[in-house]
Amino acid sequence: MAGSVKVTGKELMKRLMEGERDFTRIILAGEPLVPEEIAELNRYLKSVDLSREPVILDLSDLSRATISEVYAPHTRAKGIKAVNAQFSGATLTYADLTPYVHINSTQTRSDLSRAKFDYTRIDYGRISGARVAGTRFMFANLWDAEMEDMVGLEKALYLDTAIMRFRQRERINAYLQSRLQPR
Repeated sequence: MAGSVKVTGKELMKRLMEGERDFTRIILAGEPLVPEEIAELNRYLKSVDLSREPVILDLSDLSRATISEVYAPHTRAKGIKAVNAQFSGATLTYADLTPYVHINSTQTRSDLSRAKFDYTRIDYGRISGARVAGTRFMFANLWDAEMEDMVGLEKALYLDTAIMRFRQRERINAYLQSRLQPR
């Protein structure tokens, strides 16, 4: 990505704990945080008001990163690339993973293809417009999540186990049925 900067998980953690919130266009690289580091980061993130000062990851590349069990509600990650990323057990309540709209009105969709959101909380989040082919949602909490215009939804995995409102499931099932109809 043009203009992107590589950041390790340890560096990201340090900068977050120093109060930095805007990580637009980073590329997360290097070794994943160990459980003790995730626990320390979570203690810190739970002590601050992320609804007023959310973590911003717009246009960042978290592909193949392991971000399991991280507490990051209200995260703004418009146009994020998280192909094959591991978010299992993370708290992303109220997260915004919708497309990034550039100044010239073009859009970059979030690409969550083949990412794992097993047991992840994305309740009240926004994932409309994201690419989700092969994305795993085993027992994910998608309660009241905005999920319109998702690309590859018919190829998402374990969506039937996800927690969501009846109306959400009806809309998804109607969409999936329309994709199965011969044209």
